[in-house]
Amino acid sequence: MQKGFFRMIYIFLIFHLLFISSTLRSDEKKTDPGKEAYKILKEADSLARSGKILEAVSTYLKASDIYKKALKDDPDNRIYKTNIKYCLGKRGYIQIKEAQRTMKEKKYDDSAKFFNGASKAYEYALKKLPGERNFIQNLKYAKYHGAEVKFQSLLEKKAPAPEFELQSFNGRKITSENLKDSVVLLEFWAGWCPSCKKSMPKLQNLRKKYFLKGLLITAVAMDKVKTWRKYGSEKKAVETAKNHNFSFVWGTEKIANDYGNFNSIPTVILIDHKGNLYKKVPYKEQDEKSLSTMIEILLKRR
Repeated sequence: MQKGFFRMIYIFLIFHLLFISSTLRSDEKKTDPGKEAYKILKEADSLARSGKILEAVSTYLKASDIYKKALKDDPDNRIYKTNIKYCLGKRGYIQIKEAQRTMKEKKYDDSAKFFNGASKAYEYALKKLPGERNFIQNLKYAKYHGAEVKFQSLLEKKAPAPEFELQSFNGRKITSENLKDSVVLLEFWAGWCPSCKKSMPKLQNLRKKYFLKGLLITAVAMDKVKTWRKYGSEKKAVETAKNHNFSFVWGTEKIANDYGNFNSIPTVILIDHKGNLYKKVPYKEQDEKSLSTMIEILLKRR
């Protein structure tokens, strides 16, 4: 009886030791999620340094997802939180840097792709970390310059001009469709701009010389657009428009974005009779003689 009892104890101890050993081995196999996430983060850094941008973007996202899981077990871990923010921000940042590099090389399609990717990355990041100031600023930057290079790409390809629908000063709607079959000169300006005001007589002369030959001039006033608005400038724009018989319309955020978010005015865009972009005219070439030469080239093609 006593021997049987000790045998039972012995067997129990053997099974207990085997269970503990098995548990320890199982725990050893489990990966610390924080360490795993950090390893993947470093891998993403390495990919970014070697120029494998899109691979790095997806790897940073993978690391941030693992850190989120790790936070469930350790919700107050500051390192995890910091590294999530790092991963989410880095996804957009490396794409902005690549967009800037390709923009300098005039690879505008590539640059537009990376600015677009950066915008999406920061939009996603802001869903996870709302109100993060750097994310908001970088998102604005990516969208602004993304529009710039997209338009630059359209210009290089002589692609169809972005369509628009705008309200004239007298309340009528003016659309790109209305301008079909004509050579079009768009001038972006504002009522407070002295150079723009000086430009109006020149536009009037061009209209007089070429209207019957097929030129249409549309002056797009940016006074109602937040980034160009100044106190009282709308009234100045309306006053400037008097005694000119070409079209005056109010610009919008959309047309500014579609036409490359130009950073100075007056900005002149020439469009051929087929509705394709011809040229964004530099300020030094906006004199009447230079514009006349370009307009005559386009009218001959009509």
